[in-house]
Amino acid sequence: MNSFFSNFIVDKISTYIDVRISEDEYGLEDIISFIGSDDGILKTKPNADICEAFCKNYQISSDEVCMVGDIFHDMLFAKNSNIAQSIYITSGGYNEEVSKLANFTIKELVELLK
Repeated sequence: MNSFFSNFIVDKISTYIDVRISEDEYGLEDIISFIGSDDGILKTKPNADICEAFCKNYQISSDEVCMVGDIFHDMLFAKNSNIAQSIYITSGGYNEEVSKLANFTIKELVELLK
């Protein structure tokens, strides 16, 4: 696997279940190192709880984190969490309001690997 994908934050319970199944099926446990979800304690995006738990887990600050997302809540999450860099992916359609919240805008995730 590409070392670029060293740490992931997953923030939805349905995604959490999908990821756990995929980890078993596709051997993703080597690249998914943190799953944050609405467990009744952590609040989901755009609240900063998941970012705070992630940073605490890895003993880093939010200015060492980059948020990659494709919806308004992702970019608002980055802002609320004081995340250093946010990247808006427009593959699902461009939104000017979302783009204004992001540090960078790209069309597809694969652009990060170039």
